[in-house]
Amino acid sequence: MISANYESFPISNVFPEVVKWLPLKEDLDENVNVYTCILRLLGNGDQVVTNQLPNLLPKIADELSNKKVDDKSKGVITELFKGVMTKYESVVMESLTPDQIQSVKQIIVTGCSGS
Repeated sequence: MISANYESFPISNVFPEVVKWLPLKEDLDENVNVYTCILRLLGNGDQVVTNQLPNLLPKIADELSNKKVDDKSKGVITELFKGVMTKYESVVMESLTPDQIQSVKQIIVTGCSGS
């Protein structure tokens, strides 16, 4: 819905609530849709999304090692981190634990999640 109606969607009200519910615990098939939407919003430079990066990134980083998350979703997460590391590296370094940073860097370099 956010992707289809971006201009008329109340992103400032809805997106912070979406972040609170991540990572998904049920209906994991929706991961790819959720992370693709976040990737698009970041690509558009949405300020609401960039302001949420400190809350969002640790949750997404943990998904890289979650064996229940499918490879397609992990691929989208990898693309998301590639973009975020390029534009917002300081936010990544401040938001993630050293272990999460190492995992993210490994994924970006090798393209594999180790699962």
